[in-house]
Amino acid sequence: MYAFHVLFVSILCWLFLKAVVAQAEGRVRDFSWLSQLFALCLGLSFANHMMTVLLAPAFLYLCFAVNGWSRRAGIAIAKVVPLFLAGLIPYLYLPVRASEAPLMNWGDPSTLGGLWRHLNAHTFRYQMFRSFENALQKLGGFFTAFPREFGYAPVILVVAGFVLLAKRSRRLFVFAGLLFLTCLFYTINYGFEDPNY
Repeated sequence: MYAFHVLFVSILCWLFLKAVVAQAEGRVRDFSWLSQLFALCLGLSFANHMMTVLLAPAFLYLCFAVNGWSRRAGIAIAKVVPLFLAGLIPYLYLPVRASEAPLMNWGDPSTLGGLWRHLNAHTFRYQMFRSFENALQKLGGFFTAFPREFGYAPVILVVAGFVLLAKRSRRLFVFAGLLFLTCLFYTINYGFEDPNY
């Protein structure tokens, strides 16, 4: 599930940035099909894992930073909503399969209420925003575990990359920063203790 999610995140970032560049360069046809493919993949990514929502602040920031708060931006988003919704179609399979009483039936989405609870992560809500102390502890754990798990060379590369990005493109620096900070905020406020996570 997480490996597939990382694949989706990579594809989504690549498609989104290619679409932004195509739009900035005035390549309307390229922007059109890239944004449509992005919307479909975004829906499929949501169908795989709801953590896709963590991409929203960065994507929305860059969309509006490039287009401004204009009618054009709203129209561009509205045009791809049907493809985003088409990407959510795999959710329709959940109640069908759950109604057959499978051996593993996570959240039992066989009813409309069960499906809604499954989609809004009702099972995990008690673990979100447990305490400020817990968040601070997990934040400290992140900064001590990252170099220990990945080594110091990647930390140096990350810092150098952010510095270089800040010099080359303020918008892309903010985009990358929002991706990182949104995920970090979610992680430190999620009380789930799983060393793999």
